[in-house]
Amino acid sequence: MIVFRTDANQNIGMGHLMRCLSLAQEAKRQGIDCTFCVARETEKRLVLDKGFDCYQLQTPYNAMDDEIPQLEKIIKDLSPKILIVDGYFVTKNYFEQIRKLVTVAYIDDILAFAYPVDILINYNIYANEKEYRVVYNGSEEQVRYVLGPRFAPLREEFQSCEQPFSQVVEKVLISTGGADTEHVALQIMQYVATENERDIEFHFVIGALNKDLPQIEALAKQCENVVLHRNVTKMSELMRACDLAVSASGSTLYELCACGVPTVTYVLADNQVRAAKAFAEQGIMISIGDIREKPDFVKEIMLSINELRKNSLLRQTLREKMRSVTDGKGANYTITEIKNILKGEK
Repeated sequence: MIVFRTDANQNIGMGHLMRCLSLAQEAKRQGIDCTFCVARETEKRLVLDKGFDCYQLQTPYNAMDDEIPQLEKIIKDLSPKILIVDGYFVTKNYFEQIRKLVTVAYIDDILAFAYPVDILINYNIYANEKEYRVVYNGSEEQVRYVLGPRFAPLREEFQSCEQPFSQVVEKVLISTGGADTEHVALQIMQYVATENERDIEFHFVIGALNKDLPQIEALAKQCENVVLHRNVTKMSELMRACDLAVSASGSTLYELCACGVPTVTYVLADNQVRAAKAFAEQGIMISIGDIREKPDFVKEIMLSINELRKNSLLRQTLREKMRSVTDGKGANYTITEIKNILKGEK
């Protein structure tokens, strides 16, 4: 059995929970039982809807040391092979206490400190073992690394889902994350509604935690070239139906890579800075940088969209580079690697 400890809310977004669900679904396909532990009722319902058992911890999501007694009891009751933790509010003490009872893996993307864990997972494009070894220098920890975009835990639908290349750009996907704390979807919608951008069909994916939905829906009614999508069940099909995409620099970028959709990306959280920079420096995507520092970021996004629309060769180049990042089978590779490590095969 695998136990996942993760959360999702308007402050930290949906990414942690979604990537753990992808891993759990793959583990289930491989015959492994999975259970989740979350802080709130909201994400518990999301997990139950996906068919997994879930424990709700009666402690704040951002004070993880407070949950140690409850988590210890769950681990003793379930006796899992491994606990996979995905959250920003872990501490050294948290890992040290839990690790006395179970093998611990941590999904990391910020490298805050030398985590005392058994397995460290970082599927980001910038992840490299050398950097981790510097941080762990002098530590007695014998950490096993699972690093790089090959291990991006995408859902099964993103395997073999390459988008046919189009010489013209007619449809643009706008993906702003589950919470959209910086109101990106609303601001792009306001621009589309007022600037007469009528020669493009914009497909907005509105996250489950987006508080701007009423305003977005009202504006969308004014625009014949806007389509709103909520509770998308087959995201790969929507991505493949679009010629370009705009996305925050989170896990969605790896889904877009699997589909080969040329993308304009932006940063809206500290943990996204390195990914956006790496994708841009490697010539895989166009990044406009940190929108929190750019009052006119929507204009930059639209300028980048128009640049790509005019340059089919650039779009083709980006598409080919994106497809080399991941083949969509990262969840399979990650679960298989974890099983091998637990067996002592590697």
